[in-house]
Amino acid sequence: MNLISLMILLLSPLASACPLCHTEIGEQVRGKIFNSSFPLILLETAAPFIIFMIIAFVLHFGWPTKRSMSRGAVSRQNDV
Repeated sequence: MNLISLMILLLSPLASACPLCHTEIGEQVRGKIFNSSFPLILLETAAPFIIFMIIAFVLHFGWPTKRSMSRGAVSRQNDV
């Protein structure tokens, strides 16, 4: 096991994860992905996950109502 770990450590600089990253094509791809509209595209991609998390939270904990909020305030006063 130690021999394998040593070989991985010694040979890791020889490995290249992306042969296209340092080419002109790689630069064009990065330029089109990380342009000025990237924050908007990221928000559009993440929006369904945020909405589903809110729905799961409401289904698990229930929708906050005035009655439950006032009950929490009363219980805090009684704890003192």
